[in-house]
Amino acid sequence: MKSDIRIEEPASNRAMASVDESDTHGEALATLALFALGSLPPDEQSAVDRHLAAGCARCAHALRAYLRVASALGAAIASVPPSMLGKRRVKRRVRQAAHAT
Repeated sequence: MKSDIRIEEPASNRAMASVDESDTHGEALATLALFALGSLPPDEQSAVDRHLAAGCARCAHALRAYLRVASALGAAIASVPPSMLGKRRVKRRVRQAAHAT
């Protein structure tokens, strides 16, 4: 089944508080990606929570898609052990910081 939902780019500089049920969902959809990542400021997160609690099926559907992507991000990045040079640099900085105090 093909979805007719268009997910727009995040608009992190726009406030979510102005989104209400009569909105075309442009801001809501753009903000949902940040919401799924847990990256919204508390006031904007509350606004999204209220919008979803009001029963917006379109935004709930989009949020589920974003949450699936967000949960897969950790598995998409290969774990790379630190290099020996990197380890030495970290140890040296820790020793320097310990001696400076």
